[in-house]
Amino acid sequence: MRIKAQLIELDQHLASHNIKAVLIKGAIQLFEPLYPSLGMREMSDIDLLVLDRRFHSATADLGYQPKSPTMKDKTNRNGEHLLEWGHSHLTPIMRPTIS
Repeated sequence: MRIKAQLIELDQHLASHNIKAVLIKGAIQLFEPLYPSLGMREMSDIDLLVLDRRFHSATADLGYQPKSPTMKDKTNRNGEHLLEWGHSHLTPIMRPTIS
């Protein structure tokens, strides 16, 4: 339920910035049951498809940061992410536990 609440919060925040995100792979099970039991699809991360360069700056507003400080995305001088042709994966992000 915590993951679902975070996804709803993230979706609302992105929508307020006119950024569209599509939930893909296993996390869809949180909203549209595809398996008889939620436990049948184990999740350790959430995969989103986003085609907006503002994604990382928008998620940073909510406290998300790169999962590993040693992993860096290629960016231009304006801080916009650069992906080579055929590449579609950015550095994973996470939000530290909120107490």
